[in-house]
Amino acid sequence: MKTVREKGSKPIFGVKVDKDIYIPMRDGTKLAADIYRPDAVGRYPALLSMSPYDKDKQNIPMEPKNLLESRGLSPEKMMELASIEAGLSEYFASRGYAHVIVNVRGTFKSEGEYQGVFSPQEQEDGYDLVEWIAQQPWCNGNVGMVGISYFAIIQYLVASLKNPPPHLKAIFPLDGFTDLYRHLAYHGGICTIGFPMVWYQGLRGNCRTTPLSPKVLGAKLEQRVEELLNSDAVKNRPDLIKILKNPETNPLIYDLLLNPTDGPFYWERAPWKRLEKIKIPTFVGSDWAKGAIHLNGAFNAFESIKAPKKMLIGPPSMVRPFSEYHDVIIRWYDYWLKGLNTKIMNEPPIKIYVQGINQWREENEWPLARTQWSKYYLHNNGLLNALPPGKDEKPDKYIYEPPHKRKKDYSYYRVRYETAPLEKDTEVTGPIALYLYALSTDTDPDWIVRLEDVNPDETRRVLTRGWLKASHRDLDKGKSKPWKPFHPHNKIKPIKANKVYQYAIEILPTSNVFKAGHRIGLEISSDDGEPTDISALLFSHLLSGRKMTNTIFHNPEYPSHLLLPIIP
Repeated sequence: MKTVREKGSKPIFGVKVDKDIYIPMRDGTKLAADIYRPDAVGRYPALLSMSPYDKDKQNIPMEPKNLLESRGLSPEKMMELASIEAGLSEYFASRGYAHVIVNVRGTFKSEGEYQGVFSPQEQEDGYDLVEWIAQQPWCNGNVGMVGISYFAIIQYLVASLKNPPPHLKAIFPLDGFTDLYRHLAYHGGICTIGFPMVWYQGLRGNCRTTPLSPKVLGAKLEQRVEELLNSDAVKNRPDLIKILKNPETNPLIYDLLLNPTDGPFYWERAPWKRLEKIKIPTFVGSDWAKGAIHLNGAFNAFESIKAPKKMLIGPPSMVRPFSEYHDVIIRWYDYWLKGLNTKIMNEPPIKIYVQGINQWREENEWPLARTQWSKYYLHNNGLLNALPPGKDEKPDKYIYEPPHKRKKDYSYYRVRYETAPLEKDTEVTGPIALYLYALSTDTDPDWIVRLEDVNPDETRRVLTRGWLKASHRDLDKGKSKPWKPFHPHNKIKPIKANKVYQYAIEILPTSNVFKAGHRIGLEISSDDGEPTDISALLFSHLLSGRKMTNTIFHNPEYPSHLLLPIIP
């Protein structure tokens, strides 16, 4: 029986705009805000959006553009458009909400110093902003938060404060990572250099900040910088050498490079250790294209938060200005801030978009209870199937060379495994893991894997990825599950060259129906490969500067295999 869905508030109000309103924080610092609200007498619930992105550009007139489908955009231009993420103020205000967009301290017109992404000071400012809004004559005292990416991550952090703002009644963190180390800075221990590089370039000149590492590292700073400058990965990167010698050119990259393991530096700026403290209703979400940054945050939050919650995972998209799912946002806040029964809480808690058949579906839990966890083994001749490998199977090898020495033949640097053409439609929905047995001529190879849907015409669609640096292979068995290995990333332990090790590699979740005649494909390499779209280029990694040969084993002693969530 289908749930009856009640639509949200109608656009019945005109919109009043107050620009450059300065809101005082408890220490006297004033933050610049634009306030959009119904042009009518009354008190309304409010939605707060806070970020270091230019508030004046959040509502510039432009046609919605899906940046994933755009051609010819440079990473810098893409980031400029990508930062329009607060949501459509006119949409919210015309439906009876005040929308308050704030530049966090130290950015654009706001006073003070920017203390790095999601600093404890910024979280405290979030408390003050919520409580200031709740006291305004146009607010009914009920406050939510809205916006994606940076706007979403700060929602988790404000809601999970030890003493959260009492007037914050619900949040809607769509597309927000929860683990600064694993979801952004270091994928599997491999430094993600591309995104932080262009992200900070978009703030330069409008962000008053200094690096954090001198305070964090103290007397160890100079030695750490010298080690990086002499490392194989950095010495052929003039852009990184410049930053290490001139930290003010990109303090974010400087700090990430100097903090290569997880720990307190990341924890105080990442929600994942505090998610269970969130006591207010929370709607999380992302889409299947955001595996390199936000996707795992949605699943992490949905698993950890104990308050009323819902989750939505949509099709690959990057529409800017952010305008997707505004109808769902209104239904959510109509229910929690206006007290209207939109019946949104009567629906199943999860809604996912199944790729391949391109259909939405509702579910009750994650991973799905009906999952058939299935091992697909690697074999000679690039075969992938459910049969364990035979004793006579020979290992496969590939070469890794640093990017500046790379040849043009892409296949030279990777190995691929594929199933035979599938006899029937096969659905893979859920988290995935690769258990890889391998050796290297090097002491610290990077393992980068891609799961693909291979069409009969040999075209490939990358569904999801996984990463693991060999020196970060240690597992936390208490936090690991077969389908989701957890690496503490608290120590760097190089391997012995030419010795076989097992690597448990988390592959980010996906949902896809492989149509009959298609093949399930697995690619293993030690580089980012040929970027298939601009988002792949944005999330490039700092790769090894040493040539090496890597060998993949698949035999009874070393049965390398994928663990796939097959849905009957």
